[in-house]
Amino acid sequence: GIDLEKGVSIDGGSTFADGDSPTGSILLQSASVNPVFRFVLTNTGNVGLSNISLSDSVLGAILPPTPGIAGGDVNNDGVLNITETWTVDVTGTFAVGQNTNTGSVSCDCTNSAGNKAVLNDTAAAY
Repeated sequence: GIDLEKGVSIDGGSTFADGDSPTGSILLQSASVNPVFRFVLTNTGNVGLSNISLSDSVLGAILPPTPGIAGGDVNNDGVLNITETWTVDVTGTFAVGQNTNTGSVSCDCTNSAGNKAVLNDTAAAY
């Protein structure tokens, strides 16, 4: 399987809070800081996951992390392996009031018997 967790930072990306429940983090307009959203993808299954597609209801399509240790793709193969966790940070735009956006991820996998599946998960941030 695949697990998507989404966090939000109101201090420019220094710290992140889980935004699963309202009201979430409060960003004051006077702070002059845009929120940073963190998407954490974890392979919870027993086979590698490919064709990772990550999007957000407000931010739109989000590119998977650049292959390499910084993004979490340790062996640079573009596959979310069972030992990997990928992290992607995206800066949003300040908006007054309670905000909600939902991240979605989908991917493909093939098991040892050759069976193929498409996996999906979502995570909200308030």
